[in-house]
Amino acid sequence: MDPWYAIPKAIAKERGIPVLTWEAGMLPQTLLLDRDGICAESQWVSTPIPSISDRALVKAEAYISHWKESLLGGVNSEGRNPEFNRNKRILILGGLDSANGVMRAPKAGKETLPGFTDGIDLAIQTAEHHPGETIYRPHPNEPPLPLMRLHGTRVALDRSSTIVDAILKTDIVIGYGSKTDFLAMALGMPFIMAGIGLVTGKNCAYESTAPEQLAHAIAEASKRGRTEQQQEIFRALVAWMLEESHYNRIRSGPCEKGIVGFVQDALLHAKEVEEGGDFEATLSEKGRGWWEDARTQYRFLRKCAIGRNALPELESKISQLPGEYRAVLDFDHTLFLGNSTERFLLTVYPRLWGETIDKTARCIWNLCGKRRGSEIDRWRVLAVVIFAPWSLLWWKFTARREAENHWNEALEKVATVGRSTRTVIISLGFSQLIEPLVKARHKKQAPISQPHLICSDLFSPSTSLRKLGKARALEAAIPEINWPECFAVSDSEEDRDLLLRCRKGFHLQWDEPPTNPRPGYFPFRFLERGKFRGRGYVKHFILEQDFVVWIFAYGLTDNQALPALLFCLSLHSIYEIGYYENDYLAAKTEKSPTLFFNLDDFKHYPIALGGWAFSLLTGTLGVFILHGEWNALAVGKWLLLLVLLRISFYIYNRQITENRLLFYAILQTIKNFGGVVVMALNPVGLALAVGHAFQHTSVYQIYRCGGDKEKFPRSLMRAVVFLLGVAVICLVEAPVHPGWFILALAWCVYQVFLEKRGFRYSIINLAIHFLFRLPLRIFRKARREFQSVQT
Repeated sequence: MDPWYAIPKAIAKERGIPVLTWEAGMLPQTLLLDRDGICAESQWVSTPIPSISDRALVKAEAYISHWKESLLGGVNSEGRNPEFNRNKRILILGGLDSANGVMRAPKAGKETLPGFTDGIDLAIQTAEHHPGETIYRPHPNEPPLPLMRLHGTRVALDRSSTIVDAILKTDIVIGYGSKTDFLAMALGMPFIMAGIGLVTGKNCAYESTAPEQLAHAIAEASKRGRTEQQQEIFRALVAWMLEESHYNRIRSGPCEKGIVGFVQDALLHAKEVEEGGDFEATLSEKGRGWWEDARTQYRFLRKCAIGRNALPELESKISQLPGEYRAVLDFDHTLFLGNSTERFLLTVYPRLWGETIDKTARCIWNLCGKRRGSEIDRWRVLAVVIFAPWSLLWWKFTARREAENHWNEALEKVATVGRSTRTVIISLGFSQLIEPLVKARHKKQAPISQPHLICSDLFSPSTSLRKLGKARALEAAIPEINWPECFAVSDSEEDRDLLLRCRKGFHLQWDEPPTNPRPGYFPFRFLERGKFRGRGYVKHFILEQDFVVWIFAYGLTDNQALPALLFCLSLHSIYEIGYYENDYLAAKTEKSPTLFFNLDDFKHYPIALGGWAFSLLTGTLGVFILHGEWNALAVGKWLLLLVLLRISFYIYNRQITENRLLFYAILQTIKNFGGVVVMALNPVGLALAVGHAFQHTSVYQIYRCGGDKEKFPRSLMRAVVFLLGVAVICLVEAPVHPGWFILALAWCVYQVFLEKRGFRYSIINLAIHFLFRLPLRIFRKARREFQSVQT
């Protein structure tokens, strides 16, 4: 009954103990029976509320009124003005759950926040979409380290107010599945559900389960407040919870008994089970279904699970089997201590090219709205095979080294002694990747002699073992198989069908050699996952701002947009090296450095070599496209500019913070005007680059002088300086292209709009929405309607 269920649940599973959880529900003093976890993971998420009797609604109204009276002590919470006000105060209720990253455990289940990293990320993005005051109230037991991410943001921290006071002092409440959500809705507050929980899909709250929905949800909550319809649905939800959603339907309800009574019931039920009592008679229909699932899980664990790396016990049990038996061995994470698909993708060379293909394939998969599953691995491997066709041939040479480093020799020795001619290797992976590993191991005096290999075919989706199931696939491959003469070993509960069909099934997990899933340099990875984690820095700041300034400054002349992009990326690659050095030097010298990532994640990141290589490659390619031929002078100029930028950043990083203002201005000058060494600078672009450099430098000066940089209207100042610059250019009678001026001014105004409304309306996000997500959403809706008509 520990609300921090994730860790004890994971330990219990590892020890082979079945898990059936009585967990505190969203409503106070209620418990939910669930074999997988808390309300956020329960089967009631997005389930429609059934018809509720008038008696239940009256009981729910009395329950809500009782809570309001006990919490408020006579203070009136009604009469809030729902008129639209951009400066409303928003409160984010933080939780201490698996989604918060504080108590996360392996395979803990469904994340409460699918669209945000955690509650802190939700608060930061709320402040970006909301010009008013944003308050984050953390869980009382939340550690202080994650809260450091709020430093330098527009989010205020409230750790002193009581939960009721914090709710009453605000105008809009945002939550994501905590019991405090109930208090906010019971007090009649406009409530936004930003995660997956019991109220999801019930229309009793505004919903924003994705970042792009956040601005609209805030605007709607500001306009409409807590509507009567939402309050009625919430009342029906409470009635349903009190009447149906607790495990004991026969005895008195949860709000009448309280938490102590439920603990006593849980102990009584455990005693009844031990003594053979009629336990199921005390359960609701749903509770009986979950209890049956738990008993099935229990039978599976009792038959199959023998712990982690329990080789002596495994050897003892196998030795007790009479006669000759067929050994059925899972491959990935069992016979091979790793994932064959991931190991293949990590051996693709050049590594930068391989990771580019892999990342592009993942992005396309996500843009198409596909769910993560087995088929994404097929999509990724096929993309690599198409665009790096030498990878499969190279894999046959590297398979020997992979087999030597990751083969589970201990299991192989125990499971195949005396049964080498009757061994089956079965896997959800692809035969084109697994077969070279098995052959490489077979050539090295392996005890497995000609094993029967059963796995999916990379080029034939119909052969996917995930669709067939391993038991059916084994029957199809070996029709004459005799299940009582087989024993199976696997690390995954997904193989339950196979393990239960065999005479003996062994569910083990193994200690694998540590593997970095993403080794090697990749352009701007440190900016995205380290320095500016979760902010979309490359998309929103490099491509949508810095690159656009470079287009206006250099790319409009003779239509040189592509060279401008390459030069911009080249310059930012050296800038990234400076950022990396800045963070790691700050971690060593400053008492309280502001970091948004774990230093160990990038401790040995080869950014110096990789960053310079990428910068020189893109810069040289830009020169070649610009001149149409090799130009050693232009390459030399660009190289000198990159060296000058690196030296400036080197000096900047070693200055005390008070002396960095001048060097920061130099860095901004190089970043915005460095293109003049290879490209012509047009007047409109010059004015825009001056405005862009001014807004960055001004924000940094405000920050270093102790001011609030978030209150500085940076985009508006960029537009003002741009207009002043164009005016000066006109005064000196320099030629100004009117079309380019209008486009640049429109872009400045658009950036002012984004600063007020958030990045939801950015060009890249809108393009992704209208080109990919919206058509797919329409197509799926039409397909569902067509299928329902057919049904």
